[in-house]
Amino acid sequence: MAATPRTIRVEPGSDMDRLLRQAGADPLFLVSGELRFRVVPESAPDDIWMAYDADASLAGTLEAAGTWTTVDTAAFKRDSRERRRSSRRSPVEL
Repeated sequence: MAATPRTIRVEPGSDMDRLLRQAGADPLFLVSGELRFRVVPESAPDDIWMAYDADASLAGTLEAAGTWTTVDTAAFKRDSRERRRSSRRSPVEL
């Protein structure tokens, strides 16, 4: 039988509170002698923005910018429309 997890309360405004808040979504490691503990923030399952990194998102967008300059967009759109109308297209089951 699994042990019940213990809860350790951290005083708001304390040094530990500031460290936890600075860590944000990243894991935090606590070391005591030879023991090393990994502290990971618990998030609600529906919190899709928990690990969102705006800087990484912007960097990826800038990296991708201009990569379609050699693509014939008119032909791409035409081909996409034709594939949608094709009978070879797999049926969608809901």
